[in-house]
Amino acid sequence: VVAVPWVLHNAGSEASLPIVVERNGKPVSVALKLQKGWRTKTDFGWRTSTWDLRRMVLGGMYLAPLDKDARKKTGIADGEMALVASHVGQHGEHAIAKRAGVRKGDIVISADDHKSSATEAGLIAYLLQNAKPGTRVEFTYLRGKSRKTAAFRMK
Repeated sequence: VVAVPWVLHNAGSEASLPIVVERNGKPVSVALKLQKGWRTKTDFGWRTSTWDLRRMVLGGMYLAPLDKDARKKTGIADGEMALVASHVGQHGEHAIAKRAGVRKGDIVISADDHKSSATEAGLIAYLLQNAKPGTRVEFTYLRGKSRKTAAFRMK
């Protein structure tokens, strides 16, 4: 038995992966077809390597989408970024956002010029494609009714 995340992590950008599933108590061989570019079209937050990307790009924040009720309460419209810091790293290089002032529960509404709706994976991908290591990235976030900014360099 092989762990699915490990297999996907090591799969090519386009692949057909042979797998065996059980149907009605019997093993059946099938192929999982990964279309070209599948990594950019999916949420890669499940990958173990994402934790290091959070450190490098988000300063150790784990960001989750803000639910509809909270969006309504804060006045953030559909189509606008609204990612809540559900965890902020506390130690070493995973505490970069914390040292910049970000706290658990803060709502990220922009990262540099990127303000449109995004998932955590989408924001990581955007920053990796548009900012180089050492680049200063400014995050705007809400804490209650206050608008705040935090800036730090990508690692």
